[in-house]
Amino acid sequence: MLKGLYRCYLSPDSQIDKLFKVNASESARGVRFILNDFRELEKLSFRHVIKINDQLFENEQIIFDKEDGYFDVIFPPLKSGKYKSEIAIICEGKKLLSGIFELEYLESLIGGEVAELKKLNGADIFEKLMSAEKKVEDFLEKTEHLTKIVDKNYIHEQIQSSDIWVVHHDLNKYPCVSIVDTGKNEIVGDIKHIDKNNLTINFSHAFSGMAFLN
Repeated sequence: MLKGLYRCYLSPDSQIDKLFKVNASESARGVRFILNDFRELEKLSFRHVIKINDQLFENEQIIFDKEDGYFDVIFPPLKSGKYKSEIAIICEGKKLLSGIFELEYLESLIGGEVAELKKLNGADIFEKLMSAEKKVEDFLEKTEHLTKIVDKNYIHEQIQSSDIWVVHHDLNKYPCVSIVDTGKNEIVGDIKHIDKNNLTINFSHAFSGMAFLN
């Protein structure tokens, strides 16, 4: 389960006009929107847009759990400041609910890399966010002597279906773990830390997917 997220309960007649405060380089930046009284959850889709310097950017970091009836919106790392944001719930091309709220990013003492968001236009409005992974790797390589104060992370990709995942992360700590299957659905597993560099995850059934450690 993703930890540290805000909780926001929504019904079809809700108003979304809140202010969410997050740290600029916090590992769990986001909101869990819990859906009440929504029908045909399997037909729902979601959009999240952030306004930065008078330009709109699409954020596709949305994890939808149809069984438990909620979706997580994970905010990208941005510089400190306030940002206008809008979330929309869509059913078969029709907007059921939308609302504008504010994100306030507080300055972090440690700092962190700022991800690049792709600018929207009419042709590519639904394209994915541009990855900043290479920049992070280059930054960590250049500052290898500072690794003791950099919060490391690791992504484990489980290609073969299994009910027991063995993860060698080499992070030298006991990390928090979140898991998704190949359909980007969040999964809960029994996590056992063998030591600071290895762990196992046990599930009730075999599947493949990814585990995010930080």
